[in-house]
Amino acid sequence: MQIKNVLWYLIRNELFYVDGKCESTGNCCRKMAIYSRGKKIESLDSYQELVKKKPKYKIFKPVYQYQGIIKHFKCSNLTEENVCKDYDNRPDFCKTYPYNLFLKTGGVFSGCGYSVRKTNINPIILNKNLKSLIDEVLYKNDLI
Repeated sequence: MQIKNVLWYLIRNELFYVDGKCESTGNCCRKMAIYSRGKKIESLDSYQELVKKKPKYKIFKPVYQYQGIIKHFKCSNLTEENVCKDYDNRPDFCKTYPYNLFLKTGGVFSGCGYSVRKTNINPIILNKNLKSLIDEVLYKNDLI
């Protein structure tokens, strides 16, 4: 991992936090992005490779955008009541939501009960790239 990514990870976690609780909307299970080795899974080949390594991930079904490009995944274990029918055996990916999504993208799904909040820390940021990253998190989470 590059030093700038490590620094951004540390700074982001000092400036923002995830708050709230699950409201069982199912949003996190219907439109999820899955990452492997830091890259978003967007092809069937990449997905099948991941399932070979982590068989639990076969519960996630690809939803295609166009020409074989995966837009997102939906979980086949989500019931009509918006609960997991195999909750005790769900993948780590599910157990760590919403924190894993925040760490990867700087946001969480809207309407799920969780939200990103800003801490009371207000540093003076002179670096334009860092300021841009902070502004992106603020904008993405309707904090500005």
